[in-house]
Amino acid sequence: MKKYILMIASLFALGMAAVSCDTMTNEPEGGNEIGPMAGNWVVTLQALDENGSEVYDDPYGATGAMIEINTFANTNGDTDKMWFSDQGFWGLMFQVPINKSDYTFEAKNVPYDQAETGHVTIKGKVLPKAGKNIHGMPVDSICVEASFDDDDSGLIWRYSGVRYQGFTE
Repeated sequence: MKKYILMIASLFALGMAAVSCDTMTNEPEGGNEIGPMAGNWVVTLQALDENGSEVYDDPYGATGAMIEINTFANTNGDTDKMWFSDQGFWGLMFQVPINKSDYTFEAKNVPYDQAETGHVTIKGKVLPKAGKNIHGMPVDSICVEASFDDDDSGLIWRYSGVRYQGFTE
């Protein structure tokens, strides 16, 4: 009898192991309305002059050269805009129109926070599998350029980096 119980338990465990590794889901790509444009990103920050030449890296020593930005879908299910959040440098939190077909987003002179303390002009692109994680494996990358009406320096700020993978970058 013990032999049959052990055999049934083994078959049950094997069956559970096979089913638990099933990769098929009903979730759309990215698990939300904006697909691969949504994510947490680990980026570096550079200041550029009006010609696009780098003036300096990590201005103000603000972040130790790495900050996190987030892009995510809104709760209305809109497919033509996303939220952009940078809580580590300028304190941005606003919605930006997107073009899902070429993974781009752009907005001109929009309030960058609820208090409307300033406005941002922003242009960016998500580049699927164009970056590398710390192990050299391909991951999505992002490049964003932003300018702020309340920035006296008149610089363009470039955020560039890769999708957060759970590893210390």
